[in-house]
Amino acid sequence: MTDVTITTKLKGLVDLEKGLGRVDKQVDKLGKSFQKFGGQMKAAGQTLATRVTLPILGLGTAMLKTAADFEQGMNRVQALTNATSDDFKRMERVARDLGATTQFSATQAADAMGFMAQAGLEVDEIVGGLPTALKLASAAQIDMGRAADVVTNIMSGFGKGVEELEATTSVLVATFINTNTDLNQLAEGMKQA
Repeated sequence: MTDVTITTKLKGLVDLEKGLGRVDKQVDKLGKSFQKFGGQMKAAGQTLATRVTLPILGLGTAMLKTAADFEQGMNRVQALTNATSDDFKRMERVARDLGATTQFSATQAADAMGFMAQAGLEVDEIVGGLPTALKLASAAQIDMGRAADVVTNIMSGFGKGVEELEATTSVLVATFINTNTDLNQLAEGMKQA
């Protein structure tokens, strides 16, 4: 082998070594890029878990609590009314319908039924009186349970029957509107009377 050939081969080895050094640097750079990308993906996954998964879990928990509250309210209604299975199903259906079609929840409708039952109303009277309780609650900007509680307490205090529920509600609405008060204040005043 000649000196020129050896020099050429040595030069080729040096060039190869330099090339391998550049490749090594590029592989190192690529590795760091993958690490950075992996870190970004991990952060995105954590953000996704925090912003999407946790709220979904919270929503699921809230839905379960709402369902449990509704069932508890309806169990109270059934206990207070001694409703037959068919009557109970009808009241449950009415409460769910009100929850789906009004500003009030099914749980609030169940609470209103409970207060009406506690006041001695029968199943048909409760179902028939719910629209009146709903109107009072809407006008007074309170929940249906509180509205039903107030109107039935006032009716009991004045010896009024269920047939006077709508008239009593109309008088209450007119009174709190015309006296610059609210239904809760009016109810407190009625307690004193």
